[in-house]
Amino acid sequence: MEGFSPFSQFVNNPNLVLWLVVKILFIIALGLYLVFPFLVLRQIKAFDRILGFYVFDLPLRLVAWIHLAAAIFIFLLAVVVL
Repeated sequence: MEGFSPFSQFVNNPNLVLWLVVKILFIIALGLYLVFPFLVLRQIKAFDRILGFYVFDLPLRLVAWIHLAAAIFIFLLAVVVL
């Protein structure tokens, strides 16, 4: 009965190990992508500081904040689902 433990079935099945590695890499990639919206917001702030008042400042900031919210939502969804 030792061969039927869940751990041994998991280790002996290469498909499950492969999918676990893919899931972990996918979550790591989404975590790295989560840094990007913060950098976008920082660049918009620097852009605004250099130019002063800019016509597209408010819409650009709004899109950047929506992008950040979507990235956080997708990351959390991936952590829960995967």
